[in-house]
Amino acid sequence: VILVMFAQTFYTIYMETDYCKVTDKPWNVWCQFGTALLKVYTMLMGEVDETVFGGYVPALVIFMAFIFLVVILLSNVLIAIVTDSYGVIKNERSQVVFWNNRLDFVAEMHLISSGPWIKTMLSFLCCETHDGRIRVPTNMQDDMEAEENFGRGAWKG
Repeated sequence: VILVMFAQTFYTIYMETDYCKVTDKPWNVWCQFGTALLKVYTMLMGEVDETVFGGYVPALVIFMAFIFLVVILLSNVLIAIVTDSYGVIKNERSQVVFWNNRLDFVAEMHLISSGPWIKTMLSFLCCETHDGRIRVPTNMQDDMEAEENFGRGAWKG
């Protein structure tokens, strides 16, 4: 609607002048409605050439109004799209996103706490015996046993 309105405005402004009636001038895009609509659409996409207005002041004023209005209109459309997407994620998918992130966190923590690097670290620090077995100090042994048995009572029926 906005494009048709501005195309009609440019077409009307230039039809009132002698710019379209003079035959020895180069062809002007504003002298036909179809080409005016195409030019307004290309201006919407960002291709702007100030020389196409021929220094005609009312056309330059309408052009500045077009640029201002289009920027506001497209900014509002962008804000509406982002707000709607945020609302969908917040309302409908919030539990799915929460539990997915929670599962990722638990998996990472499990990998960190019980990964194969524990044996390497313990053997490097102090706890490897001469026969290759890992000797865990008493306080660490209690912690590891508690971790291995954590939550198993709930699974037994």
